[in-house]
Amino acid sequence: MGININQTQALELPKACNVQTPPTSRCNASSPTNSPSGTTPSGTGTQSNTVPSTDNGSSDATSTRFASIPLVSSLFVVAYTMVF
Repeated sequence: MGININQTQALELPKACNVQTPPTSRCNASSPTNSPSGTTPSGTGTQSNTVPSTDNGSSDATSTRFASIPLVSSLFVVAYTMVF
């Protein structure tokens, strides 16, 4: 069982994350000797063909999630001390 990689999206990812990578000409683009054949599995699946945005937008989902962990932990400690 192989993994399908969209090379267009993979090559745009460093630019979207504002990081510098070596040129692809320096990468070994050959497949491993025991890699599976390049056949595509049949079936009707859903696939997104969107490329990540390269603008300077931000996602606050991760920071909001991490900010809520100390708050929930503090509420748990306060509730525990009030009960016992």
